Amino acid sequence: MNGEQLSGEERAAALEQELAAARAELQHERLTRQMENELRRAGAIETEAATALLRERVRAAQEAGKEVDVRGFVQEMKKAKGVLFGGGAKTQVSPPSGATGAARSERTGVEAATQAAEAARASGDRRALLRYLRLRRG
Repeated sequence: MNGEQLSGEERAAALEQELAAARAELQHERLTRQMENELRRAGAIETEAATALLRERVRAAQEAGKEVDVRGFVQEMKKAKGVLFGGGAKTQVSPPSGATGAARSERTGVEAATQAAEAARASGDRRALLRYLRLRRG
């Protein structure tokens, strides 16, 4: 270092700093690989967004001095942000209010046919049966 010799203590301190930096980098790489593996295992399809959210969650846990549970964080994220994992919750979603296409007409058609079938069954009226058959045919 500019031709100067470091004392034994200075050299030891410099080596300890290098070792600490290498350990921190190794830990960071291990954590990154673990996050990628857990997201892949959970079926993340929006990997960039999921990774960013997961990194933020891990950073917050580390700053708070809490244990970093990557698998648990991914499972929580999968429940809360299911769209990042290919659908999330399996609930029936109604079409947007502005939808005027097949989704809305199909849903209302099925509901109308179901109601007509119940009315025909309850009344036994031939006209109600014909109405149901017309609705079912589309």
